[in-house]
Amino acid sequence: MVLIGQLSCQIKDVKQMAQIYSKFADLPSYIKKSGPYFQVSEKEGVRALTLYLADEGKIDKAHDYLLERYEPFSRVSSASYSVERWENIKDALATLRNLGPS
Repeated sequence: MVLIGQLSCQIKDVKQMAQIYSKFADLPSYIKKSGPYFQVSEKEGVRALTLYLADEGKIDKAHDYLLERYEPFSRVSSASYSVERWENIKDALATLRNLGPS
């Protein structure tokens, strides 16, 4: 399972977002990250996507930590953010098998 953090804002708020981001502490050792990856356009603004992997058994703890980490962005008027769990194909197939009729 992976956690995907998504963040967006209008271009006018990029400096405020960058100030918040620059104050982030290092991630705890049980969370690894890839990214952030960005898309920038005048119409859509700035969108960032970050992938997080948590040590086995710590996905819930990592999810809660990341939501708290992203919370300061809520003070930026055009900002929106989310942290969602995504399953790898093996886990997703197992979930789907368990949802069907017995």
